[in-house]
Amino acid sequence: MIIYIGFILEQGKLLPEFVTDNVDIAKVKAIRSVDDALPNNMVKVFQVEFDERKQLLMTASWTPEGETITLAQGWLSKISKP
Repeated sequence: MIIYIGFILEQGKLLPEFVTDNVDIAKVKAIRSVDDALPNNMVKVFQVEFDERKQLLMTASWTPEGETITLAQGWLSKISKP
């Protein structure tokens, strides 16, 4: 599986702009995004390829009682705590 992630590069920071699995849509979104960006900035699109084995990292949910994030088994030790 291949996805394309577009970021606007503004003042040295990459700001997420779009995600798609279609290269033609990525091109169109990149052109539209660069039109919306501030002058002297750019849009960078990265191609990310995943193997067919997908692994869940976390699940975030919202209920009237509050928000929760549940990490998949084995990921707790890989994420640094603040």
